[in-house]
Amino acid sequence: MKAEHDSRLGQWHVKLQQKYKNEHNDGMTYVRPFESLPLTQPMILDWACALEEGHVTIFTPPNIDSFNAVTHKAPILHPKRASAQLPLPSSAMPAIDVNSLTSVLLIHTLMSNLLI
Repeated sequence: MKAEHDSRLGQWHVKLQQKYKNEHNDGMTYVRPFESLPLTQPMILDWACALEEGHVTIFTPPNIDSFNAVTHKAPILHPKRASAQLPLPSSAMPAIDVNSLTSVLLIHTLMSNLLI
């Protein structure tokens, strides 16, 4: 079951890469008419998880802090994020599954090597 889930996340990762891959390097960037946002590996994993859960589309990233952070110097991507929201207590934050992240990155690397 877990391997199947990791495989589906890897497939979402490949689809995101096909849509948002940078032409000049191996990175990925989410581009909108007036802004662009470099995608980090944790952001890509968050997006893949949200795609798998059916919460977002390949064209719209998840409505989470990593996509709206001031540190990215990007305006708020989702109008709903403009309203005040209470932060979740740390006990409610999902734990990062390092094994899943590693599996997705491995699948990504293998798929990249196959496409060359």
